Amino acid sequence: MTFASPALLWLGAMAAVPVILHLLNRRRYRRIDWAAMEFLLRAFQKTRRRVRLEELILLLLRITAMLLFAFALARPAVSQGLASALGADRLHRIVCIDASYSMAALEGARSRFDLAKEAASSLIEEIEGRGDVTLLKYADDVVPLASGAAGDISVREALDALRRPDCAVSDLPGVPVHLFRELARQYLGVSDLPRKEVILLTDLQRRGWDDEAVWRDASEVVQAVAQGASVTLVDVTRDPVSNLAITDFSATSRFVSPGRPARFSVTVRNFGEAHPGEIQVDLYEGTGPGRIRRWEGQIDDGLDAGQEKTLTLFYTFRDSGAHALTVEIGADRLRSDDERHLSVSVRNRVRVMVVDGTPSGEDPLRGTSLLEWALTLGGASPIDVERVPLWRFRNEDAHDFASCGAVFLCNVRSIPRGSPDRPGQLERLASYARNGGGLVFFLGEEIDVPFYNDVLFAGGEGILPCRIGEAREASEDRFYNMAVDTTHPMAPWFQDYAFHLGYAFVRKHRALEIPEGGAARSVLTWSEGGGSALVERPVGLGASYCFGVPCDRSWGDFPACYAYLAIVHDLAYVLSESGARRNALAGEPLQELLPARFLAEPMTVTGPGPEFAVQEVHPEEAQEDRATVRFGHGSAEARRSVSSAGVYALEIGRPVRERFFHARNVDPAEGDLARADASEISRRLEPARVTVIDTLDSLREKIADTADTREWWTLALTCLLGIFALESLLARWFSSRQ
Repeated sequence: MTFASPALLWLGAMAAVPVILHLLNRRRYRRIDWAAMEFLLRAFQKTRRRVRLEELILLLLRITAMLLFAFALARPAVSQGLASALGADRLHRIVCIDASYSMAALEGARSRFDLAKEAASSLIEEIEGRGDVTLLKYADDVVPLASGAAGDISVREALDALRRPDCAVSDLPGVPVHLFRELARQYLGVSDLPRKEVILLTDLQRRGWDDEAVWRDASEVVQAVAQGASVTLVDVTRDPVSNLAITDFSATSRFVSPGRPARFSVTVRNFGEAHPGEIQVDLYEGTGPGRIRRWEGQIDDGLDAGQEKTLTLFYTFRDSGAHALTVEIGADRLRSDDERHLSVSVRNRVRVMVVDGTPSGEDPLRGTSLLEWALTLGGASPIDVERVPLWRFRNEDAHDFASCGAVFLCNVRSIPRGSPDRPGQLERLASYARNGGGLVFFLGEEIDVPFYNDVLFAGGEGILPCRIGEAREASEDRFYNMAVDTTHPMAPWFQDYAFHLGYAFVRKHRALEIPEGGAARSVLTWSEGGGSALVERPVGLGASYCFGVPCDRSWGDFPACYAYLAIVHDLAYVLSESGARRNALAGEPLQELLPARFLAEPMTVTGPGPEFAVQEVHPEEAQEDRATVRFGHGSAEARRSVSSAGVYALEIGRPVRERFFHARNVDPAEGDLARADASEISRRLEPARVTVIDTLDSLREKIADTADTREWWTLALTCLLGIFALESLLARWFSSRQ
């Protein structure tokens, strides 16, 4: 046995204090013979032996208490073998490995993830033969890897099988909170051993700890974990990492067609403190080893700390169809964000249907003529417009909505409904939208407001994005003007012509009422009096937009404004792609809408990297001439199949008849590798008591210190409290018997 503070053993001399007090108590009285007390004295002699035995028991308990107090302060430690033999040191250790993509950052020749695996191996080896281990991996989800005795081969195999961090993290501040919730919900109770330890091997990335509101809401969960187990956070980083990252790669051309230069933007950010100098930027087309470099550029003067810069590049595609682009910068210590991928659909034409609800015989400028010209630009635009008059829209069932990129419903009074046996135009439009189609409503004098609200809006469940309110007219000397709602994701597009919206003079418009808590959002607003001028809401896989004005000049000059032309063009392009989110963050499922003729064709998905096995997929049941294909959808295991950043190819037919590319990229927010310090983490986790070990070397020292000996001071203090309680109870009992 050894002692961490042997000098404190001299406090054991306090054991003499009860003896001295006992002796002094016996000599405190002067003996006087008194005849009257002889009778009582003789009676007392009968119980004298019992009283002395009781006093001796209390004296021994008090001496033992003093010795245990000194013993505990000296922090005794016994050999590990003895502790295990006595069964007093068995524990359940839960080792949690951070698998977010920042853990791929290199520390020398090895990644942080590899260092965390090595530390986990040491932690498992340390308790072999004297405890159980649960091994977890956490990022966007908590994944159990193995659970069992520390020496089980299955635990080792699960640890060795870990190959790389995940790229699928979209809610970084919520990652540690989600881990604590899962620990409290199911993992602390995996083992029956009373002593439990939770050890997090992480890079302590600040963005995971800086959201005070998130941690305030999770305080009870953290406290529950800390009460059930000791919690230790281990920082596996060695040195601060300077990181350059591509935070955005997107097409800024609204429509990409073959033979015409398409414009793209690339944004590079310096998340580190150092100045990297010249930065090389390269553009590649294609996937895998066969990709071809198509463009190269550079940021000559580099980037200062925290600075970002956007490059504009142009590239001309030769053929229509699906194309995959990748932009790269020189590799640094975190390679996951040194490249970014983009799926581009290169198309020759876009087909749009325009339903004209204006009664026949009206002024041609009061119908859809201006809208049709704005979409086609007199034939110079790649948009093909099919105009459908109201009488044909009502009487024909054979409209090919599925082949349309968007359907514009202009001043249409109502939409015919069908029956359960025979769907009408309303049911067909709803199915078209739910399967990825796009709808645009223009409101005018002809619309049936109750029908729009009760049937088309249907409490937020229909195809209309908002409720229709009353018509509002400006005074004779005033007009309504439009402005861009900067909170909408399409705001950067509309900002290009926001100035022109100020010249869209509108005398009258209908109020658009957005319900609270729904998915509808304002895209354009009225600069006079507020309110929404254009509202958007997802409908299934598609989307629906609603203008508060007609598509003609009957209520103002908006259709004669340049901004009108640009907006309807953008909507036609955006809605023609609304059913397929081909560019998203890693971890989001792949989804493609296909013509029903592909139902019988074999389909496969090929992912990024040589470790991705080609997987077969099967389309879901076709609806309204379309079939939906999903991959990586549903369970956590399915989502992990798309957790890698890169380009995924959906191929149809053998040989391949059709190919679609889906790009999945890392969340650029995690490129910020700044670390949270121990005091910041302790403040977030209050009142729970959490230990933070700031280096792996400190962890190794702790493991080495405890490898041969185990401290027993807590056991000594527990015994001390028990003796105090026993002494108090016995003293009260002995007194009551006298």
